[in-house]
Amino acid sequence: MLRPERSLDSAEVGNILAIFDQRLNIYGLKEIPITYQQDLAGNQYFRLEFAGATKEEVTILLEKEGKFEAKILNETVIFGSDLMSVCITGTQCVARVDPRQSGDGIIWNFVFQIDINQEAAERFANATAALGIGECEATGCYLNATIDFYMDDEPIEGSQLRIAEDLKGEAVTSPTISGFRESKIEAEKEMRRMQATLQSGELPVKMEVVRIESISPKLGNEFVQNIFMVFITAIVAVDILIATRYKNFKIAIPIIIVSLAEIFITLGVAAAINWTLDLASIAGLMAAVGTGVNDQILITDEILRGGKIERERSIKRRISKAFFIIIAAFACTVATMIPLLFAGAGLLRGFAITTIIAVSVGIFITRPAFARILEHLLGKNY
Repeated sequence: MLRPERSLDSAEVGNILAIFDQRLNIYGLKEIPITYQQDLAGNQYFRLEFAGATKEEVTILLEKEGKFEAKILNETVIFGSDLMSVCITGTQCVARVDPRQSGDGIIWNFVFQIDINQEAAERFANATAALGIGECEATGCYLNATIDFYMDDEPIEGSQLRIAEDLKGEAVTSPTISGFRESKIEAEKEMRRMQATLQSGELPVKMEVVRIESISPKLGNEFVQNIFMVFITAIVAVDILIATRYKNFKIAIPIIIVSLAEIFITLGVAAAINWTLDLASIAGLMAAVGTGVNDQILITDEILRGGKIERERSIKRRISKAFFIIIAAFACTVATMIPLLFAGAGLLRGFAITTIIAVSVGIFITRPAFARILEHLLGKNY
């Protein structure tokens, strides 16, 4: 859960969502639900759910504004807006991680290429034109200043590069960024993070991670099993109560079938709109099952009131009376769920949306279908 340091307008919100999506995809985290939420107090949040990354990696990746600068003698020669492209893989450009001897050990050096516009290349040429020759080695001589890379006004560790003598006064449009880490895995992760941050662009505002919650794979697996068992237990318990109450399979079986159909239709709608079911959403689905069964019992009891002759004459009127109550309950449920869409920084958003979808499926599809089924089964033959 991230919070911007200032209030955002709709255009900035859309920009941030696009940047996050691009950063995470480049970093290797795809198909991640990223949602913008605003609570009742007006606080704005961005909520992300994903697997396969540590807290530290995600914090660094998402909190960074992405403000990039390259400086020579504290003079900025390349700004983030000057970037034309960032090399992600080394197929047609430079992007690699290599071991390098350092003292008694080995460090891993990463390097990747960026393409800049001509204006930035000219600034580089002007800044290096006045530099003198510094150190000379067997491989050649270097200028007496380095080019330093900064991200969010902080120097990138290990990214200080020497400038070869033959680049003096030259307008270079494809420079490379380099750095190092102690292990190959760390070097690859740092390179991917920098590539993702640079490629996606600069955030319009600094973000603060206000909360991180994690679930281990083992605990997550236990949650899934427990939820599944609770869900099945609830359905079975409801079915037993219905069968006990009516003592007639002609009534109990339609209620059970329609309840299951309502669950599957709700899941289908959630899949169609790409809504991810979290724990709150599953709780909302279970609550909707109870609401659906309650409405079906209401319809059934209205139809069964009175004797057979009276029921045949007034079955449509009784169904209409039941639907008046059901529609009123539906309106109240939706009205109750709407504040939950924004309360608690969106933590109850899944519960509210799933409940609204489920009760809407019931009022427009399964309740009318159930009423027609009972009208057919009980109108003349019960």
